Amino acid sequence: MNFNLAEKIRKHDYERYFCSLFAPEKLRNALLALYAFNLEIAKTRESISEPMLGMIRLQWWREAIAEIYAGKPRRHEVVDELAPLVKEFGLSEDLFLRMIDAREKDLDEYPPARLEDLWDYAEKTSSALLLLAAEILGCRNSGTEDFLISLGRAWAACGLLRAAGYHLLPTQLFKDKGNEEKFAEGAKSLAAAINIETEKCRAILGAMDKDAKKALRPVSGLLAFLDVYMKRMKKRGYKILRHKIEEPRFPILVRVVISSF
Repeated sequence: MNFNLAEKIRKHDYERYFCSLFAPEKLRNALLALYAFNLEIAKTRESISEPMLGMIRLQWWREAIAEIYAGKPRRHEVVDELAPLVKEFGLSEDLFLRMIDAREKDLDEYPPARLEDLWDYAEKTSSALLLLAAEILGCRNSGTEDFLISLGRAWAACGLLRAAGYHLLPTQLFKDKGNEEKFAEGAKSLAAAINIETEKCRAILGAMDKDAKKALRPVSGLLAFLDVYMKRMKKRGYKILRHKIEEPRFPILVRVVISSF
């Protein structure tokens, strides 16, 4: 795995990076390559000065993915890492394209209206990424898909709350994102919806056999992060416009993640 790419993921997507450490080295490197792709398309909005440039960037990635599946990948540090994985792990092209298409929403100045719209976005980005990760881990099946979809929903929504005021928060819950009290009310409502998704995850995970749980560890570890972040938000009364929700310290994190297994 390209060291510079691994460092970017550690810096900008620490939670997934940390969870990938529970995978064997070969699978860990494959996961990091997948997360490097996700980072490339996720940073589109912050990397451009106008929406049209973002559309061009996303189209570049559509073409790059098509070329990978055609067996003629272009040269790019992320493509170089990703291209060999497509054939080796039988990764689904439609999931990559689903993620790229959904990132066009990041370029839209209008927030989603309803919670259902946020879930749709989360499923096409965060959940799709987890489904691809499960293909690498060899554990995408009918018994894990509902788990991965709910985990993707919860993870994406939690991330939006931590980036307090981000434009993709639904107006149904966040009518005035600049008002601390009203934002806290919306955050509390969204937190309740997140908790429903995490409870679904725990119920599904609890019914899995030991081998299935072990295979999922490099992604299911995100539940431990969710627990920490949601508890911290609640402790602050969801007044997170002024209180940034920081990543947990490493020793605490290790203990929480391991205990979740």
